[in-house]
Amino acid sequence: MGARTWTLAVLLLLQIVAGTGSDDPALRDAGTLALDPHVADGPGETPHESPVAEGGTVGAARRCTPENASRCPAVSLEGVGAESGAAGTPRGTPSPRPRDLAWLLDATAGHRREDWSAGLGLSSPPTPADDDELERLRWMPKAEFRAVPADRRRAAVAASVRHAWRGYRDHAWPADELAPVSRRGIEWLDVGLTIVDALDTLLVVGLDEEAREARDWLASPAMRFDADRNANVFESTIRVLGGLVAAHNLGGDTVGGHLLAKALDLAEKLAPAFKTKTGIPIMDVNFRTGDPHQPKWTQKSSLSEAGTLVLEWEALEEALRRAENVTADDTAGPHHDGLPPSQVSCETAQFDRRSAITLGARGDSYYEYLLKHWIHSGRPAGGEAAYLQAMDGVLMHLLHRSSGEGEVFGGYAARDADEPGQDHLACFLPGLLALGHGEGLGRRWGGGDAAREAAAARALNRLGLDANATHLDVARELARTCVQTYARMPTGLAPEIAHFLNKNAKNPKARFVGYGDVLVKGSDAHNLLRPETIESLWALWRVTGEEEWRDAGWEMWRAWERHARVDTGGYASVDNVTQAPEKGPIKRIDKMESFWLGETLKYLYLLFSDDPSLLPAECFVFNTEAHPLPVMPGGTSEGLRRCVERVVSENVEAIATQHGL
Repeated sequence: MGARTWTLAVLLLLQIVAGTGSDDPALRDAGTLALDPHVADGPGETPHESPVAEGGTVGAARRCTPENASRCPAVSLEGVGAESGAAGTPRGTPSPRPRDLAWLLDATAGHRREDWSAGLGLSSPPTPADDDELERLRWMPKAEFRAVPADRRRAAVAASVRHAWRGYRDHAWPADELAPVSRRGIEWLDVGLTIVDALDTLLVVGLDEEAREARDWLASPAMRFDADRNANVFESTIRVLGGLVAAHNLGGDTVGGHLLAKALDLAEKLAPAFKTKTGIPIMDVNFRTGDPHQPKWTQKSSLSEAGTLVLEWEALEEALRRAENVTADDTAGPHHDGLPPSQVSCETAQFDRRSAITLGARGDSYYEYLLKHWIHSGRPAGGEAAYLQAMDGVLMHLLHRSSGEGEVFGGYAARDADEPGQDHLACFLPGLLALGHGEGLGRRWGGGDAAREAAAARALNRLGLDANATHLDVARELARTCVQTYARMPTGLAPEIAHFLNKNAKNPKARFVGYGDVLVKGSDAHNLLRPETIESLWALWRVTGEEEWRDAGWEMWRAWERHARVDTGGYASVDNVTQAPEKGPIKRIDKMESFWLGETLKYLYLLFSDDPSLLPAECFVFNTEAHPLPVMPGGTSEGLRRCVERVVSENVEAIATQHGL
């Protein structure tokens, strides 16, 4: 049985034991990647033409307008992105299309490359702001800063992406991560982690030269998986496997499909970790020896790591077009309102009942993938039940309200919370609820079950919320709390863990620094440039169109620019968000996490985009590392090209107006 088979079986097994298993066969029967080393020889062997059709050039395509539409080629996207490498379908083949859609596709295709495919779901990018503009924005009066329009904000974020990339390229290339203060590289997996995490961001933002140098290194023999290091299966999957497959699907691969081949190489390296009695993976594997083992601190696997793998392996399988069916055992297990503990044995599939039930570290992305796997699989009927039951459990057991100002926050089950707090990681939840709302889910709590509806009503009352509150209403409350963990700090940046005022706590002021109901412990006061809050703001903006979320993200961008930006290149984590800036320079941690480029800046950029054709929700679902993967209607990909073209055709007038065409 292939490793991707195991990831799907593991997700189902965890749902079953948690009491959220689905009877839907579309979620139980799925294709699996056959880990055949010869598969790498298949994709992309046929040479492809330039992505610009006959008679056209990159520049000419960008200059197409209604007035000169008759001279503009109808560029087909056949055979690119998710379908790139398909034999017999050369890129650039003309296809019949209404003229208005043809010129619009050409005129807005800001990522057409001479040597790789047209960017799918990528709209025309802005010119990044220059240094003078950034300096003005950093210190602009608040009212004027709030009035800056979205296109100017987007250009500023593009400049931040460029500054982060140049710092890494100049001082750390090709190490995994940048130490921006000491201007050196840091190794973790020895795979150029920042390069692979950042490539799809560079494609989205339109930094063509930077994207090309990233792509070329990743496609070269220099990128290999043979270091004598213990690689975490979860991190390798979400960052590297997800990043390679996403870049391939966005048209950032080489002629010959080298990025896809690298993804298959990595899959083969990770496969031994899945060879356990249950299929739940061992957490680490040595790239050089192939030996899987648990880390020194535990002999169990974490819930988030075991349950957050299936999207990436399914996307790889789709890109490779290799499939065989597998049916997972759906034997019933005990119920926990859809909330499993955070530690599980890979040998017995038994949860450690003593481990925490949490929305934070070691629990978070399990819940995220309950929804995203359903979307990625084409939204099969009944497949959403596991997500909805888990969200009912979250409402009943993991959401709390501070005792002063009534901030609603998500954290741990009451039995696990000595002090009521919320990991920054848990700020993914409002975005998840908003995403579900956008899919038509969560208009009521309880799923039609009388007992669950009554329990949900009691939970809403405990949180001070209306009895008719929807998932979206709760998402707004949670997001506002996450925003306050930023806004109330002297630096404007959130701590790694925020605690909240609790009338039952003993002498909290002796252990915390207080900002209203938000309390910060010294050991939790750092900011690692994390993306979860920005991701939620983007999801809420996309679903509601409410400017509140954009304005909050814009303030966060300025706080990072003021306190995390390193003049010589890159951004550093902040050591203490409670330090008053007027008392001297903010102390920094000498590390720029790869997710700053891979996630945080990408979501910031998307937050200020009004273009419905930029990574549309109908066509893409983002993995937990913000790598966009194609949705598979009916369980199989309909072709990313067709999906994006449909979105563009449905929004021709809006897109044309936005681009001034």
